[in-house]
Amino acid sequence: MSVLNADLAPTGEPSTSLFVARNAVDADTRKYGNRLSPLGRLPTEILTIIFTFTSLPRGPTAQPAPWTVSAVCTRWRAVVISHPLSWTFIDLRSRCRASLHVRRLKTQLRRSRNLPLDVEFSPLPLSEEKKLKRIDVKLLQMLCEHSGRWGTLSLSGPRQLYLELKDLVRYPLALLREVEVRMTYQGDENGSLDIFHDAPLLQKVVANKSYPEWNHPLTMTLPSSQLVYYGGSSMWGGHLDVLGNAGNLVDCILEIPRSGVPPIIPIHLPNLRRLSLSQPEFLQGLETPVLLELYSPFASSIDRFLRRQSCRLRKLVLWKRSRRDVASELVRLIDTVPTLAELGLLMPLPIAFVHDLGTNPGLAPVLEHISAFSATGVDDDILMEAIERRWAGRRLKSAKVYMEDRFEFPPSIQNRIELLRAQDMEFATFHWLGLLLNDVVPSEFQIQSLL
Repeated sequence: MSVLNADLAPTGEPSTSLFVARNAVDADTRKYGNRLSPLGRLPTEILTIIFTFTSLPRGPTAQPAPWTVSAVCTRWRAVVISHPLSWTFIDLRSRCRASLHVRRLKTQLRRSRNLPLDVEFSPLPLSEEKKLKRIDVKLLQMLCEHSGRWGTLSLSGPRQLYLELKDLVRYPLALLREVEVRMTYQGDENGSLDIFHDAPLLQKVVANKSYPEWNHPLTMTLPSSQLVYYGGSSMWGGHLDVLGNAGNLVDCILEIPRSGVPPIIPIHLPNLRRLSLSQPEFLQGLETPVLLELYSPFASSIDRFLRRQSCRLRKLVLWKRSRRDVASELVRLIDTVPTLAELGLLMPLPIAFVHDLGTNPGLAPVLEHISAFSATGVDDDILMEAIERRWAGRRLKSAKVYMEDRFEFPPSIQNRIELLRAQDMEFATFHWLGLLLNDVVPSEFQIQSLL
């Protein structure tokens, strides 16, 4: 309005159309101003909290909120600039970079003051000489001047990125708590990384766990004794190097591209609660007395592993069994862990095992949740009868079933499912095994090579 009034002042013609427009805007402002005023009256402290909760970008090409918010109005700009926490998320992934990113990075590093930084970085495509481009080296140099402030760090790129980083990092990494690394390299190169050995607060490490990096085993030098979460792709020996001194580990995800020889003396992990791995033979090298959840391909070695443990396993998810009949092995395995409350069998099930599950109340006696594979050609009636009997025993609370190569059960089976639902049982059907897998296995425990 002030700009419009300034433009109108020299005219001195109150009857012009501009004055009419000005008066209409003035009237609308008075009419609707009260509806907008609550936002304007919000205390600075409340605005600061709102801006903090919306600090991350909401889309792959969106800009982090501080830059957007500070462009709204003078007051919001003042609030954001005076709040260092708004500037601690630094997104330098190649696909998300804005223009003037060097100046923006300088601004963020200055405005975030001395607070811990959450950094994401990936370089542009390598030059023709297979080197990092100068702009990436410049950004890394600026970031590494503040490496003592890194709180979380996510890196993705070729081996050249990590070689450059190793020469730039300033130790100790005093505030670093979480690291995620995605490194690609040529087949004849060495997939090793020694950057995070001096990080006294580091507790969570994820290394080459995602697609397609899982196919690039990575050996890391880490302060293992303080780790709480470790997940990634490495050769047998690489994982053993980390686990050998990881007495505080709680969650562990092991992508193992190829098998090896387990250690003669099993590694003792006294605090491990959740374990997911791609090679069940690796279990022979572990002792996990308090393990609660296990995610693994089916193998007879799991039974031997569980018989050695004193743990009270609560959740077991198995998949990808061999073609041979394993009914007796499955019964023996489930019978080994009478404490199971949640069972996921994401593989075609032998009819004999399904029958035992329904008729033997001593098999998984406290089972509350079951996820199963209903294969084409297998008698659905046997599976339904097992679920109904478990429900009648007043223990079972939910059933989730994948229907192979079909979209619905026969009407007689569907009617029985609806009856169970009417009795307040949770009964879900899935037409794609991947959806059931995502439902049963938390994303952080999924093994990419087995999806």
